[in-house]
Amino acid sequence: MEGEKGSELDQSILEARQTASGLEQLIADNASYVQSRVLRFAPNAGSHEREDLFSIAQMAFYEAVNSYSHEKGHFYPFADIVLRRRLIDEIRKTSKVDPELAILDETLEDMDESLPIQSASIKQYEHEKEKSALEMEVEQFNAELAAMGITMSTLEKHSPKHAALKKTYREILRKIHNDPEVRRAIFVKRYYPVKKISELTQISPKKLERSRIYIIAAMIVICGDYIRLAEYIPLGEDI
Repeated sequence: MEGEKGSELDQSILEARQTASGLEQLIADNASYVQSRVLRFAPNAGSHEREDLFSIAQMAFYEAVNSYSHEKGHFYPFADIVLRRRLIDEIRKTSKVDPELAILDETLEDMDESLPIQSASIKQYEHEKEKSALEMEVEQFNAELAAMGITMSTLEKHSPKHAALKKTYREILRKIHNDPEVRRAIFVKRYYPVKKISELTQISPKKLERSRIYIIAAMIVICGDYIRLAEYIPLGEDI
């Protein structure tokens, strides 16, 4: 967690739920995220069953928003837990999807938690712990990307490949990271303020639009708590 206030995206959740219109927009913006959780949890469910699970997941997301606080960590990993629990409860009640899958899911989690204790090698334990921490960061990053309407495959296609372009993107990131108005537009209002960024960077709106997906994703990493994941993204040490 990034201090007491957490990341800017976490803070935007708390701000959005303060008004009925903000809460409604937040739920609408996260429809794809909720849908992705259902598809991941029950990929083999039929269309009717999946629709029922989506309704349950939507209510669970609403519950997560209203019960969230910074003490519970980052919002999206917390929301994942709430959604998974409600989906497991629903599956156990209706048996629309094999309930053994839900039980197996929980059993595997218990086994994962006990692995460090069972490990006879401290080195292996540290390796597993680091791997688990990275996986958690990737999981959280995926959730935050989904909330912004971005997938990892799309991000990969729009990531800079050439040194000159990477340098340009670092310059853009440096300028907008230091501008509270732009950060608020991205994380709270959920849009990419091309005109404002163009004024800050003196780069044409057309070029900036091509950088939108990568810049938003990089800002999530910079403003969040992604110590390990940041090593895999060429952001630049001076940001």
